[in-house]
Amino acid sequence: MTYVETIEPRLTPPRMVAPAATADALTEWCRDLTEELSARLALVTQEDLTWQPHPDSNGAGVTVWHVARWLDVLGSRAFTGEPAAADCWHQFGWREVTGYEPDGIGYLGLGTLTGYTPQQMRAVPALDGASLQRYLTQTADRLIEQIALIGDRLHQPAKHTQLSPYQQIAMTLQGSFGHVGEIDTLVALRARLRDGHD
Repeated sequence: MTYVETIEPRLTPPRMVAPAATADALTEWCRDLTEELSARLALVTQEDLTWQPHPDSNGAGVTVWHVARWLDVLGSRAFTGEPAAADCWHQFGWREVTGYEPDGIGYLGLGTLTGYTPQQMRAVPALDGASLQRYLTQTADRLIEQIALIGDRLHQPAKHTQLSPYQQIAMTLQGSFGHVGEIDTLVALRARLRDGHD
């Protein structure tokens, strides 16, 4: 049995919050995402994180990294104009520890896994659950700080995208919650195949 069988309707208890403003809602979504993913990371094995149903498919660990990496780009660079060196991947030493430089790869060269080829996806380092949880927490905290700094400009479209910060952050968080389901599916599928169930 995996943690997936215990989810009804979610893995962590509902958060007792009542956000009164847009920034507060985005902040709470970010915290909720972090709690749900962190709870999963505490329950999975390294084999769960690295298993792929196909060599060209993401494993659960790569998917968590993808979520954290998008939070990193939004929190560190998207609304500040800062270079890659300003993001958590660089500032907290992940690049040095792993030897992996994501900048310049994939969609807009952001290194978020979006737009990667299968070969580029396979180059993403296989971090353990504790490391993924640390990186996720760092990036979520940074994004929450950025939301507070943006403040009343959340609904002002950016010139380069015509999307507001609210739209960019909300779309990313919504997609990230979808990836939580993807991770659950991968963990459950691996268990079923391992245990010989149809």
